[in-house]
Amino acid sequence: ARGDAGPDSDVDLLVVMDVKGSRLEKGLEIHLALHEFLVPMDILVTTPEDFAWRKAFVVTIESPAAAVRRMAWISPRQSSWLKRRVGA
Repeated sequence: ARGDAGPDSDVDLLVVMDVKGSRLEKGLEIHLALHEFLVPMDILVTTPEDFAWRKAFVVTIESPAAAVRRMAWISPRQSSWLKRRVGA
């Protein structure tokens, strides 16, 4: 996102969504659903409510994510595919 990726870089994916139950388990579900993408990934799941207050603190992942403001929107077709894979 900052333009300094190298051959050993990974993808940090911050997923902001309503979650019932464990955010860690939802992150693992998403990771398994994306297993065919052969890129190392760190997947972090947070709720919209937590993102809203955590983005103000520099030591959180939400802060640089809010500052960069790069978001990936999923099309309805991709969303239904991901929901089937993740069980959302």
